[in-house]
Amino acid sequence: GRGGEVCLLGSEGGERGARITGDRGSVLWGADEIDQSAPGETPFWTVPWLFSQANPAVNRRLREVVAAWARQGTRGGPLVELFAGSGNLTLGLAELGRVTAVEREPGAVELGRRNLAGRQVRWILGDSREELARLLDHNGTPELLVLDPPRAGARDLLEPLGRLAPSRILYVSCDPMTLARDVSSMAGAGYMLSRLCLLDTMPQTYHFETVAELRLGPARSSRAST
Repeated sequence: GRGGEVCLLGSEGGERGARITGDRGSVLWGADEIDQSAPGETPFWTVPWLFSQANPAVNRRLREVVAAWARQGTRGGPLVELFAGSGNLTLGLAELGRVTAVEREPGAVELGRRNLAGRQVRWILGDSREELARLLDHNGTPELLVLDPPRAGARDLLEPLGRLAPSRILYVSCDPMTLARDVSSMAGAGYMLSRLCLLDTMPQTYHFETVAELRLGPARSSRAST
């Protein structure tokens, strides 16, 4: 077909299969499910037709950074994760308390429930913008909000995020341009960029993952609490 890609599917043990994607659909070879956990860890399953990080070692570091930053300053209040996928970041967040994980892909939610069975995670199958509106109406403001949007960023969420006004946001991004755009817009809603972590996902390419922490400024925080 016109235009396509060949992707190797792997984990700590090396390649386990391949996927060929083009305008005629996908052809799979090898494992239908892949365990992305390191030796000795609880299995964490993914499937070829759902997004997953391509570099297991860097992905493990990404999880560690998000969980560590989430832990700092969190007092056991409600945590909300948008674009949760099959639970890649949720795994670490669930150690801090109950997490509401929002994801629009049914297969990802099904796999996430399996990966995090027994953890304090409430899965919501739905659109992130719509679920933010429901939070505004019914659940109040979460202590921490984590989002890991696709490459297009989170432009559609910025207005409801500004109204929801969580005290901290952890924004995980795979695209510096859309991250810069969204962080700039969030500054207009009273948020300050407090720190960044860059992870070299694919060495010798321009691809990397960024974790950005945004904190609500003092003036806005006092207004949000009244």
